[in-house]
Amino acid sequence: SRPAQRSDSPWPSPLRGWTVVILMALASVVSQFDRTVVNLMVEPIKAEFALDDTRFGMLQGIAFGIFYILACIPIGRLIDHHSRKLILGVCMGFFSLFAMASGLARNFTQLSLTRVGVGVGEAAVTPAALSMLSDLFPPEKLGRPVSGFLMSAPIGQGVAFIGGGSLLQWLTTSSFLSSGWFRGLDPWPAAFILVGA
Repeated sequence: SRPAQRSDSPWPSPLRGWTVVILMALASVVSQFDRTVVNLMVEPIKAEFALDDTRFGMLQGIAFGIFYILACIPIGRLIDHHSRKLILGVCMGFFSLFAMASGLARNFTQLSLTRVGVGVGEAAVTPAALSMLSDLFPPEKLGRPVSGFLMSAPIGQGVAFIGGGSLLQWLTTSSFLSSGWFRGLDPWPAAFILVGA
């Protein structure tokens, strides 16, 4: 387990602390991008798998949302006792791979399972960030860094809607999907693969 911050030791430099705030905010923006951009693909996904609104809602509500929340508890416990950087790195890789796999899904069950994997992978970002920030800033100065990190969620959602919409429009109107590795893919699965990568 990690040694506790000694009360008589100096806190890390503010530059180091704010660098971590920025890096963790970027990790949050990336995770928000993945979970938000799926909302731009409602109609093509519903058409591909013959889904009604309820089954599509299950992709975000049950497959992603519930498993995201449930995974926060054991991942938070792991973060309390083991290397936060390692756990965060593994989980970020995990959610990236499952985001790309979402674009390769061939039926509703496969897509649901990939969204579960995305949710579990993304569940590490907030517990890891809050744990790291508490080691980098004294308690009386922790409010601003935590606020800076938490602001990244709505920023990430805004960026996702703008960037995701632009990505889908580009994939729809360009010749990118007519050659190379992405040949034959529709815009929505290609978007999943690119966002995950």
